[in-house]
Amino acid sequence: MAAASAAWDGFVVLVWAVPFVLLAVLFAVRVHRSRHFGIGSELITSGQCFRLFSELCQRLRIRRKIDLREHSRPIIPLTCGMFQPTIVLPELANDWDQPMQPSVLLHELTHIRRRDVFWLLVGRLACTMYWFHPLVWFALRQLRQCSEHACDAAVIDAGERASDYAEQLLEVARLCNASHTLSLSAAMVDDNSLQHRVESLFDKNRSHAPIKRATGVMWLLTCSAVLAVVASLHSVRMTRRNRDRQPQNKPWIAKGCPNGLTVWKHSRCRGKFKQGRFLA
Repeated sequence: MAAASAAWDGFVVLVWAVPFVLLAVLFAVRVHRSRHFGIGSELITSGQCFRLFSELCQRLRIRRKIDLREHSRPIIPLTCGMFQPTIVLPELANDWDQPMQPSVLLHELTHIRRRDVFWLLVGRLACTMYWFHPLVWFALRQLRQCSEHACDAAVIDAGERASDYAEQLLEVARLCNASHTLSLSAAMVDDNSLQHRVESLFDKNRSHAPIKRATGVMWLLTCSAVLAVVASLHSVRMTRRNRDRQPQNKPWIAKGCPNGLTVWKHSRCRGKFKQGRFLA
């Protein structure tokens, strides 16, 4: 029985480990690609785009050092880099009109302000560890969609009309190539969620106002309290289960005899005690 249980445990570990190793290697390749993605780009230090970038950083009160780069390929505007945030724009961004450049930069700077790249990286790690759980992949997809909706809301809240911003998203999707992007980055346009994002811009029941800090703190405390209660209940349940599984410590076992006397048998002794005398 014990050998069968050990063999089954080893089989389960093997089934988990093989996809985990493959996903871990894929994750490492994506991290390496993300770190070397800026090789074909040039640092922007002047021009109209850089001036808009500096003004938006001051308006959003972002004090972190951010690199603004221009890539030779027609890539989707994206934000990458967890320790060194970098905004990468396509070379054709210089030809964009005046309303489009501030919207794109504000969208990407909001990603940096929210630290979306870090949370997407955490989500990818969770999917690598718990690849077998479908809710983990669903949560990663929702995390990416919610981050894009939050950045869209920041652009609308800054004064951009929803119709104009929707046209800008469609224009970026038309001019840029979605294949030249990174999975560990926050890209401005995703073909899988673009239609839903455009429809949400015209949804009157959807509020584009940012969540207040007090509201966010309240939700965080509420979720923490719920998780603490669930964890405590689970701990109590596991303690009771382990206690029930432990053998009862009864070294002396009383057994009745036909003559009415009581025979006490010790669990660690083969002999018996009968009325104070040891019986071999």
